[in-house]
Amino acid sequence: MRVVPVLVALAILPSAVSAQEGRGVGYPTVAAALEALRARGDVSISVQGGWTIVDDRAAGTIWSFTPSSHPAHPAVVKRTVVSREDGIGLEMTALCQASKAACDKLIAEFKELNERMSQSIRDKTKSAQKLPDSEIQVQRLSDDSFRLVLKSFRSRSVDAGQEELLPKAKEACAGKSVAYGKYEFETLEVISPATAERKPLLLKQDISCGDAVSPRSPTVSTGNRDPLWRPTTAQVQIVERQTYGYFAAKDAGKYQEAYSLLSPSQKQTLPYERWTALAEKFNSEAGRVRNRKIKKVTWYKDPPRAELGVYAAADFSSQFANVDIHCGYVVWHEQANGSFLLVREEQNSINKDVQQKLKPEELEKVRSQFGC
Repeated sequence: MRVVPVLVALAILPSAVSAQEGRGVGYPTVAAALEALRARGDVSISVQGGWTIVDDRAAGTIWSFTPSSHPAHPAVVKRTVVSREDGIGLEMTALCQASKAACDKLIAEFKELNERMSQSIRDKTKSAQKLPDSEIQVQRLSDDSFRLVLKSFRSRSVDAGQEELLPKAKEACAGKSVAYGKYEFETLEVISPATAERKPLLLKQDISCGDAVSPRSPTVSTGNRDPLWRPTTAQVQIVERQTYGYFAAKDAGKYQEAYSLLSPSQKQTLPYERWTALAEKFNSEAGRVRNRKIKKVTWYKDPPRAELGVYAAADFSSQFANVDIHCGYVVWHEQANGSFLLVREEQNSINKDVQQKLKPEELEKVRSQFGC
């Protein structure tokens, strides 16, 4: 039986990996380590997914023993949180009594797990740091409409920025209902180095108050089985906010976040790789988003030739750096838990180069055909 002792010291801050000689888990075999730990009364032992996990909280150490079915069995990985001059470190040692290939794969998997832990700690450390206070400016556009300009280091996305703006929006509307309209934003996702200066989110959000928001009664399809049905205020707010959030995620290149809002049927029709490729292609060609606006939302309750339930079709229009004419609609379907998932998306656009070549009457015809 071959014994492969392995030790890797993984530092959380800064990120570094080094191999060291002459150290190990402190026991000659995996069985001896497990037996010794089981004999102690100051550790917690549990079985998780077949792995035997020993938690030595006093020493800041976690022992992970492979299940009998694991290719690297018998093996144990010992991870200890240690203090370093340059921050907190995670020291990993391992004793593997299987083949070298199986042991190498085991260590590689734990290195990846350690890196995810390290990144999580780095993210929490950054979020705990004191950030500058947000700045919000209020510009009156009319009696019942305003533009709120947010400069925030706390919010990382348009959806979060809109949430941060909500108290100021309610204050501006002086007790009237609030509806978000078109918006523009600028942000910078810093990828490397980790110490790079973080840039704020700059969000310009138009809002409407009271009767200026929309008709008191939402637009409801006449084809509903129950002609008296109307969506609740909560349903209206969820769909509006989720529509803007979906667009914000796509515009910012946060494709996993946007894709998570698709229904299972949509995901089956458009697998993530295909959907992402289409979104990336459009973003590349359209350029930076200038504004997004929901034009109207039509509600459906148990419509014909569709699965029973509540649906909302949000018509929208947008403008980008390279595209002035862009519009379409998204359809949401309410789930059992009250959330909504995207079941259909249609969009039409024409870039500025083609637009400039069209005569006024041709351009108007295109707008009409697109519904823009």
